[in-house]
Amino acid sequence: MIFIILYLRKKVFTIKFLEAVISVDYIYLDKSIQILYNELIAVEFISVHKSPDRNRIKFMKDDKVESLRFLSIAQSDSYIEFVKWLKSKNEKIELTVFPSDHIMNHKIQEVYGFKYR
Repeated sequence: MIFIILYLRKKVFTIKFLEAVISVDYIYLDKSIQILYNELIAVEFISVHKSPDRNRIKFMKDDKVESLRFLSIAQSDSYIEFVKWLKSKNEKIELTVFPSDHIMNHKIQEVYGFKYR
């Protein structure tokens, strides 16, 4: 039981996409991370059957790649607006949709073309 509690302490956080940085505050730890938008490498949209949609961001911190997985920021058109806003902060962000035949993949292709990745 103790190991489960220790594991979950590292997984529970709030994430805020502010104007200058992405702020990650861990609820059960005295820890927060500030991620600059130019440190952001990839944003993934993950949709698995019978599970809520998720996002994963990959970023560089101290010369190593780290990632965070959390519930999806928004659905459908709102997610496209979110991606456009992120791309305005950093054009080099790689976008990924899993599974590749998901409708979100087609919506991103409508905006960025077939080679958006």
